[in-house]
Amino acid sequence: MTVAVLGAAGAVGRLVIEALEDLGLGPVRSGTRVTVDAADPAAVARFADGAAVLVNCLGPAFRLRGRVVAAADRTGCAYVDPSGDDALHARLSGERVGVPVVTGVGSVPGALGLLARWLADGRPPGGRLRGHVLTDEPIHPGTALEFLLGARVGQDAGAPTTIRLPVVPQPLLAYAFTSRETADLVADLRPDDAAFYHCFAEDGAALRTVRRLAGLSLREAAAEFAAAVNADLEGRLPTHAVVVTAGERTAVLRADSSYRVTANMVALAVGELIGGTVPAGVARADVLDPSIVTRLPRLPGGVTLTVSPRDHGLCADLGPRSAQ
Repeated sequence: MTVAVLGAAGAVGRLVIEALEDLGLGPVRSGTRVTVDAADPAAVARFADGAAVLVNCLGPAFRLRGRVVAAADRTGCAYVDPSGDDALHARLSGERVGVPVVTGVGSVPGALGLLARWLADGRPPGGRLRGHVLTDEPIHPGTALEFLLGARVGQDAGAPTTIRLPVVPQPLLAYAFTSRETADLVADLRPDDAAFYHCFAEDGAALRTVRRLAGLSLREAAAEFAAAVNADLEGRLPTHAVVVTAGERTAVLRADSSYRVTANMVALAVGELIGGTVPAGVARADVLDPSIVTRLPRLPGGVTLTVSPRDHGLCADLGPRSAQ
């Protein structure tokens, strides 16, 4: 069954095609071979016509997303998008959508929530739920914009906590964040105690930038944040990790790139959509079988997943730090 990929030349799109081919899904119809005006619903409909799934890797083109979904619906093509988009869900709420539309199928959102749900599967409500996200890799302003849109971090998070994660030797500053994904996790899993953190190097330029974003437009803030992250990474190997503790177990999902995790998530979601396991309607990544996260290491790119008892001290909390 044909899979059509918009944004196939981008950082995520290229990796999505590689992962799709590794899974034996396709043939793939890519926007690198056919010129598609994503702002033109008719052009998108022609591009998607005959495909089983349309993958949207256009990044932060939020104004275009509704048009792309409409084109997919018109052609009877399922839709998957690594970006989370509350505005799209609000706009389509109450409308009849005749195809599966799944958004937020990335690393965060996406793998974070599914990893927590997989760890908690079959266990009673209660207990402790923690999520830590470390992303130390080159990014472009589009990715930074999605980060800033997807989570409230820094200004409203209070004092950071100094922690250690099993993926880097040095202590990190952990800033609490909230998002639609984390709110849904708390509502569905009903833990006694839940918190989620973005983690930064204590002396990193990225952290200093986060602290002074107030007052900037989103695009200005995204450009400044991306520049700071990229400058700060010089001389270090890139690392991306999602560390989740649920009950008595801790899972560590690790890769050299969040783009790789996102691409592999998208490819696995495409497989679920082709397999008919996702019903028609607008949904987020939590509509997928949580166990698909265990298949991430089988795809290209060196993604690893380890699970250990929580009392092994994987996420040592070294105490609060005063706000700086």
